[in-house]
Amino acid sequence: MDEVCEIIQSQKGNNKINVRRATTIFLDGKHYLKNFVDHHHSPQASKVKVAKTVAQIKQQARETRDKPVQIIQNNIINMSQDDHPYMPSKNALRTTIKRVRRAELPPQPQNIGELNVPNPLCLTLNGDPFLVKDLMVGTDRILLFTTQMNIQRLSQAQFWLMDGTFRTVPTIFCQLYTIHAPVGSTNSRILPLIYALITSKTEQIYRCLFEEIVDFAAEHNIILQPSTILTDFEQASIYASRYVFPNARNKGCFFHLGQSGWRKIQSCGLAIRYGNDEQFRLFALAFLPSQEIPDAFDTLKLVMPQEANIVTQWFEENYVRGKIRQHLRNGSTTRSAPLFPPSLWSVYDSMETGVPRTQNVAEAWHHRWNTLVGQSHAGIYTIIKELQKEQ
Repeated sequence: MDEVCEIIQSQKGNNKINVRRATTIFLDGKHYLKNFVDHHHSPQASKVKVAKTVAQIKQQARETRDKPVQIIQNNIINMSQDDHPYMPSKNALRTTIKRVRRAELPPQPQNIGELNVPNPLCLTLNGDPFLVKDLMVGTDRILLFTTQMNIQRLSQAQFWLMDGTFRTVPTIFCQLYTIHAPVGSTNSRILPLIYALITSKTEQIYRCLFEEIVDFAAEHNIILQPSTILTDFEQASIYASRYVFPNARNKGCFFHLGQSGWRKIQSCGLAIRYGNDEQFRLFALAFLPSQEIPDAFDTLKLVMPQEANIVTQWFEENYVRGKIRQHLRNGSTTRSAPLFPPSLWSVYDSMETGVPRTQNVAEAWHHRWNTLVGQSHAGIYTIIKELQKEQ
């Protein structure tokens, strides 16, 4: 059984429309008319309901980060079918939502010098200071977002996770750099406590960022002395954190170690051999105490396949002993320090202390963040509003 509706203008001049609804039965390949009914209703009532629904859509656009399709669906799902013909199209509603959201924000700056963050965006949604530092470092700029409560939690945390994301960042910035830490008595929740928009990835800007965090904490009589800092293998951030937090133990993400090694193995055409040869297990070294890794590496080299020499040499130079600088007459060699010494990537101590071996929690947050923002290189004010909601 099917229904077909036809909307026609009333001929009586009474500001009404007629809706003819025909009900048919499909039998033996043909439609047979079952009944034919005229419905009469005033469009004025529908227009009032439509105006109310559109107003609700605009309000939800202002107050939430929901996507336009979600906002539209949430508001029209309970509307009467009689009111639907009077609703704007979904494309028109999407345009309305975007226009409402744009109207609340200043014009987008085209460069760092034009950026002037409006006062409402300098506060949390509860009215607390949020943009706590805004400074130039040469030609670079840092916008540091946090709260006094976040800094207090950071000071009590057993470890920090640091990571950056690039996809959603406004084009006038380089990355959104975040610091995550466990909160609560059981450390079961790891939350972002620092958000920083920065315009480069140099050691200088990282050092300045970390120093500004320390200074803000000191302004509130809070001392930051992290015991462990977990990062990826970006040298600039590692060196900067060592400089500002010399007593912290730096750890590299085990997942990134594996990724780096896997890329090298693939580039050497050894992916199949690596997958099939149990002796080809360089990254198992990470589960040993760092001081035992060099000797264990020497033992492992003896059983590694011959064609893997280029990989083992690369690993030794960058992760174990460093590059050879000089061959001495007595047969020994001198080496430079490895870029990433075993103390950085051994997870043995982490297993003992409960520190995560990877940054997966931070990267999961970045993935969620990218989904919430919903676009690449969003406007600066959009990003700050999203940070306010996240806080």
